[in-house]
Amino acid sequence: MIIIADECPLVRLGLMNLVNHEKITDKVVEVDNLDTLVLLCQKQPIHMILYGLNHHFDAFFDCLHQQQDIFKDIKILMLENCLDYTTFKKVRGMNIHGYVLKNADTQDIIDALHIVNRDKHYFDYDILTKLDEINASIDSRLTKREYEIYSLVSKGISNAQIAAKLFISPNTVKKHVSSILNKLHLEDRKQIILQRYKTIV
Repeated sequence: MIIIADECPLVRLGLMNLVNHEKITDKVVEVDNLDTLVLLCQKQPIHMILYGLNHHFDAFFDCLHQQQDIFKDIKILMLENCLDYTTFKKVRGMNIHGYVLKNADTQDIIDALHIVNRDKHYFDYDILTKLDEINASIDSRLTKREYEIYSLVSKGISNAQIAAKLFISPNTVKKHVSSILNKLHLEDRKQIILQRYKTIV
């Protein structure tokens, strides 16, 4: 069974037509709220969830975390109205198979359905392209070690934790961070986090 979760009846209808046309499953159920979705997942085996309840993403992420035994074997494809790196970051850190925009080409959504159905991962091309562009721009200004530290700082990891992870001294990390800030024309480590994540939203 596949569950299509979205507030908009037209979106649900369109996704149902796609799923039926592609013959991915013989049973499709529509829901328009998170409570009904969770209840269905608790009562019977679910093969895949197409999740587009955009106003309830955080609540859904909490459910995935708190009820892992229910959702661990379910393939999940997130559908979002617009590109949001904050949501995408959470998706990549959880047991979610795919992320695609609702206004993507029909063929892209079809591809996402089939790829996720095969237990593979599918992520929207636009957000991956933007990530590559940002990383390439930053990478060209930093040494390999600096970029490694930059990536860890952008996740909110402290100098002491970075030092332990990379087997170097905290003082060495501090020097690298100072060099990174200078090369990227930033004032403090908070701006590293903002540059890495806010730029793409």
